[in-house]
Amino acid sequence: MKTEIVSFRRFDKDRFIRRRKDRIQEAVRWEKGPSVDEPKKHVVAELEEGIQAYFLKPGKETLRDDGNPHDMVPKLGGIYDDYTFADTWKEILKVAVEDFELFKMLLVLIYRNGYLLDHQYIDEEEKRLRYAPSEDIAACIDQIDEEAGRELPEGGLWGLLHFMDVLGWNEDVKYHSEDSPEDRGWGKFYVGRINNFLSCVKVPYLFATFVHEEVLKKADRPGKIEFDKTVDVAQTLINTNGVCTPTQGELEEWFGPVMYR
Repeated sequence: MKTEIVSFRRFDKDRFIRRRKDRIQEAVRWEKGPSVDEPKKHVVAELEEGIQAYFLKPGKETLRDDGNPHDMVPKLGGIYDDYTFADTWKEILKVAVEDFELFKMLLVLIYRNGYLLDHQYIDEEEKRLRYAPSEDIAACIDQIDEEAGRELPEGGLWGLLHFMDVLGWNEDVKYHSEDSPEDRGWGKFYVGRINNFLSCVKVPYLFATFVHEEVLKKADRPGKIEFDKTVDVAQTLINTNGVCTPTQGELEEWFGPVMYR
């Protein structure tokens, strides 16, 4: 789980962009079904329980004149229907209630997922990149799932991480496919997958620490509860169109020594 905090002075940004582009181009090449009501299913992963992570193509945004022609619907079985990244926050926080230290390790896994650090090419020629953690990382996922994932939906922690991966994949198709009306180009590098995953680290962390440090510790002195963390999150989300990302210093402070610069 030792994870160097991504800094583009050291991180191969071009390689990372190529990996994101490979996924975007793969998804763009996928065949569409005849209509939104009869989409074509594209399976990208299958969990041990037989639960599949997949896309339905086309999605409803293709019906709009100014919509994304490559819009899809990311799915994990029928478990996270109509979920957004913000909807996943409550599932992530369920782990915090069970075990705060393992919750922090989950956030490190989410960070790694966002930057494709645990992805591997399963087909080099077709450039098919998939979420495929190493044995060591998989063992960490299994431990968190077993010890603190009992309240998660069907599919457990593996399901949540795979679903977040396809959500992020879909965001990159939305914002970085060349003929999309929402194309931000790679000058807006953080738009899409990265901003969403980083928000899934910071927002749950601040909410969980608020509960632990303010609500639980001051339950007998409610007048002493400080709401600074929750107000700061709300204000940031308002000012940045739903994005609330951590600084490198915050990541090192919160998750060190597992995360380091």
